[in-house]
This record gives sequence, C-alpha cells and structure tokens, in this order.
Amino acid sequence: MAKQTTSLLGNLVTDIDRLTTIIKTLSRHGFAQYLGGVADTLGLKVESLEATEEDPAGIARRFRLMLEELGPTFIKLGQVLSTRMDLLPPHIIRELSKLQDNAPTISYEKVLVAIESGLGKPVDELYAWLDEQPLATASIAQVHRARLHSGEDVVIKVQRPGIEGVIRADLDILHVLARLLQATVQEVELYSPREIVEIFDRALSLELNFLAEATHLKTFRKNFEGVENIIVPKLYEEFSSPTVMTQERIEGYSLALVEPDSDVAPKVMDTLLEAIYLMIFEHGYYHGDPHPGNILVTPDDKLAFLDFGLVGRLSKSQVDDIVVLCLSVLNGDLDSIARIVMRMGTPTQRIPMAQFKRTISEIRARYIEQSLEDIDSAALLQDMLNAGTQFRIKVAHEYAILGKATGTLEGIIRKLEPELDILKTAQPYAARLIKDRYNPQKLVENLTASTLAMSGFLQEIPGQMSQILMDLEGGSLRLEMGNQGLDDLGRDLNRASTRLSLALTSAALFVSSAVLFGNDPLVYKKVPILAVLSLLAASSLFWIGLGSHFWSWRLGKLRLAPLFRLIGKVRRFATRGRSAPKPETPEANKQLDAADVVAAADKQAAA
Repeated sequence: MAKQTTSLLGNLVTDIDRLTTIIKTLSRHGFAQYLGGVADTLGLKVESLEATEEDPAGIARRFRLMLEELGPTFIKLGQVLSTRMDLLPPHIIRELSKLQDNAPTISYEKVLVAIESGLGKPVDELYAWLDEQPLATASIAQVHRARLHSGEDVVIKVQRPGIEGVIRADLDILHVLARLLQATVQEVELYSPREIVEIFDRALSLELNFLAEATHLKTFRKNFEGVENIIVPKLYEEFSSPTVMTQERIEGYSLALVEPDSDVAPKVMDTLLEAIYLMIFEHGYYHGDPHPGNILVTPDDKLAFLDFGLVGRLSKSQVDDIVVLCLSVLNGDLDSIARIVMRMGTPTQRIPMAQFKRTISEIRARYIEQSLEDIDSAALLQDMLNAGTQFRIKVAHEYAILGKATGTLEGIIRKLEPELDILKTAQPYAARLIKDRYNPQKLVENLTASTLAMSGFLQEIPGQMSQILMDLEGGSLRLEMGNQGLDDLGRDLNRASTRLSLALTSAALFVSSAVLFGNDPLVYKKVPILAVLSLLAASSLFWIGLGSHFWSWRLGKLRLAPLFRLIGKVRRFATRGRSAPKPETPEANKQLDAADVVAAADKQAAA
C-alpha cells in the first residue's frame, strides 16, 4: 500500500512539473493570453513573447513550433489534428502537416540495451551486423540497418527508453484539459474534445506497442499479395516485440524525388492510383499517413509502402456511402448528397433540410463549374465535412482520416502530373466501381442478405407480439416517455427541498444559539461554548445554501461567442477612432470573418 501511495505521489509530482513546462512553453510562443489565471494559481512567473505575426498563417506557424518544442505527445497530437479537416481551418491544417518528428539521437549503447531488453537475447545472437549510425530518428523510435545471420538485410525500429512515462504524463494532462473545456465552454460540444483525446490516447497507445503496427503491416502485405508493382515489407516476427520491430529492408528513393516530366512519373502515378482504389474501395483498410517519405520507389519502378503506425478502416456500409457520395456529386443528386453527409456523422440537433441542401448545392456548384484540371477533390470533401459541422453534424473520425490521406495522395498525383484531368483519369475507376457494385452476382448477394435480414425480422415479430400481450395481460407492461422538462423537475424539487432543509436547520440553530446564550450549561471563561458552536453551524449552513443557490443559477456552459463579438467590436471601434486611416489588414479580415462566423452560428442556433 505504501509503495502504491508513493507511486501515485510520484506521478502527481511528475504531472505538475510537466504542466509547468507546458505553461511556460505556451507563454514563450506568444499564447499567454490563453492561460487565464492558471500560471498565477501555480505561482509561475512566465515571460510572454509578444506575437510578431498577427496574420492567421503566422499564428499557425507559432502553434506548430510550440507543438514541436513540447515533444512527442504534442507532435503526435498535431499530426492527428491535421487529419481533422472538419475541426480546423485550412491554414492550421497546412501548417500542422509540416510537423517534423525530430529528436536527438539515442546512443548506440542505449540502443543495444533496448534491443536486448525487448527481445530477451544478446544482440550478437540476434543479428550478424548492426549499423551504429541510425537510418532515421524520431521522438518515439529510432531506426537502424542490420543483417540477420541468414544473410537477409533488415531494418530495426527501437523504441526510445523512458518515452512511455513522458507520454502518459502528457496524456493525463490532456484528459484533464479536455474534460474542463467540454464541461465549461459551450462551443466545443460539437467537437467533443474528450472524444478526440480518447481517440488520440488509443492511437498513441497502439503506436507505443510495435506489435499493433506489426499487425497492420501483415494485413497490408496480405491485401497486396499478388498485386503487381506494389510492395509491402516482410515482418520478422521472431525478431519483434512491443518495443522492437524488425522488417525487410527495401532499397529505393523517396517518392518526392520523382520529377514530373520523367519517364518514371506516369508509371508511378498509375501504380499509386491503383493502390488508392484497392485500399479504399476493395480492402476498406488504407494507409493513414501516405506522405512521400513513407512511399519508396524501387529501382524497378515499383512502389513500397512503409510505416503503418496510422491506418484507417472503413466498414462495408461506409465504403458504399463513399461510392454513392462520389456518384451523387457527379450527377448533382442533392437529396442523396445531403442524406449521405448526414449518415457520415451523427446529427446533434434538428437539421433544416432545405437550408442544408442549398448549402450542399452551393458547394457542389463551386467545384464542378471549375475547369477539370482545377477541381480539388480533397477541398471538396473538406467543404462537405465543414457543411456537416455547420449544421451540427458530428462527423465520424474515419472520414476525417480518409480526407487527410486522400488529400495527401492527390497532392502527390498533381505534382507528378500538374495538368491532370481528374474526371478523365477517374473514368476507368468509376466504371470499374459501378461494375463491381452493380454486377449481377453482387446484386444477388445483396438481395440474399436483405432477404435473410427481413426473414429474421419477420420471424421475431410473433414472439415479440406474444410477449407484449402477455405483459399487458399480466399488468407488467410499462410505457416510458422522455421529456426534458419533466426529467429536470425531480432534480429541481430535490434541490429545492435540500435548500429548504438547510434553511430550516439554520434557523433552528440560530434560535437555539439565542436561547443558549443565557442558559448555556457549558461555559469557558464566560463564553457559552454550545451557543457559539450553534451560531457557527447556523452561519455555515446559511452560506452553503446561499452559495449553492447562486451556483445552480449560474450553472451552465460558458458561451464564448458573445465575448468574441465584444472583443471584435471594441477592436474595430478603437481602430475606427484613430486619426490616420490604415489600409485593411489580414488581422482585420480575420476579426470580421470571425464575427460573421459567430453571427451565422447564433442565427443557426436560433433557427
């Protein structure tokens, strides 16, 4: 018990120290205004560097640099947030996509200790040769080249010693901050920071366990087995553990080095398009971070995918929704588009369908009316997700990861072929998609599945009806109805009765103290002890009751929208009052845009 208590105290001290570091880093990068009174509460004297870049791009850049300085947990959080096009504006997404997961090199001696600790054998017994110089270094792991005793060239991914403790402390702090935000700020309800942190926690926990990445690697290798021009490295399970992973070494160069006008570019682009189609529409299992550094071009012009720490999964119904959405956008079927966007998330309030369809129509027209080579499918998907968010639809995170991955891949393809005709390129894949979706065998399978489901439903109806009649006959049938006002009534009555009890008890103690002042049997130095105690208890109950009344009266989530509007008005008034007129600045545009967004949100909430 004493050991457990000591461990808990040690974790608490570690978390407080880490929180102090986070606050100082926030302040140093010009974000002290968001700290409120937290620094004063902890007794910290922080020196805030005033922001020299007030435009949105400059603020986004400082935010990225701050995350990089805070270390691996926050770098990974930024990378996860860069996939959430439904949450953050484009300039933040672009900046977070540049996050560099760099870290100091682990010494060779520590690498040897980590390998032996993870695999349980001396390094000499495991590998015939191990390169002392790292091939790549990141905040969670370091990669080295090696050779097995069987002569096969491999790469070893070794987890940094002690990194799990640092990440756990950061995750504890993030959980607390997310709960605080969701409990107090009304505007973050739709974005669910607690859910984001929980998803991030699970993803990072899996990334700390290399066996999870090994499972992804084996699945991808199986999915692409027999597919020409696509390579997934082989995993050596006997040389892998939760902290060490050994896989086949593939020779090649980064996809970013392929020149657009080279002979290799068309081959690489065709292979990449085939990989995208297979991952999304056939496997439903795709690479979540397919940037050029994770894709190698081999000497024989094949593509090799690396680093499967982040993957995305799509169910069969989600794949079908994506297919219908793509076809509906091309055909201009607004009803289907609106229905699919709603199915891609969870509506948190009643949606005015006419207004929602009008917004969808405007987005579609804005992109489809462009020239073919200018159509940005990733931006189209992002605007569709943003439309869902605008109408209080909480989009499933699987689609957000998919949007980020497809945006990255489209950027690679456009670099390989700057004048790419998207629709012409997509035609063969669309025909293939329709053929696979509506071929007779597929239709028979879907009809059979629907028939079996309906058959099971019909078979259950007699039993369910019989149970209802038996409950009705026995008097045990209960009907439950929900009403928010009635649900709150019991709580309000309980609160009122509690306050009444406190008031009566306080009054009784006041009366008893008055009576005891002249007849107190317990007197110390002419002070009536029982009377004083009774008076103190009565006063305490009075202030508790009064405080609980005002607390419940003010109870509710804080709305920041009025505060933002007030700040915007004050700043515009101050700017207008200056003697010399100044040209319009990006900051002014940002304030006006923010005010317009807030006004639109309030108008939508009122509707």
